[in-house]
Amino acid sequence: MYKFDNSHYERSHGEAPKGRGAWAFEVNGKGDFIWGGITLAQAKKNITAILKAQGVPAGTVIYVAP
Repeated sequence: MYKFDNSHYERSHGEAPKGRGAWAFEVNGKGDFIWGGITLAQAKKNITAILKAQGVPAGTVIYVAP
């Protein structure tokens, strides 16, 4: 299981991420992107599947990028 951290997004936007849009994630200092009009929940599901397929270890922190 991965840990999602909203601190970068909240610092930039002044509120927690939510809703539908284009979402970007930062993992281990590099960006991985899920583009399109999808919900944050779906974007998290997608990025989790991508990271798992890439062999990124469980417990890795995923930052929701601003």
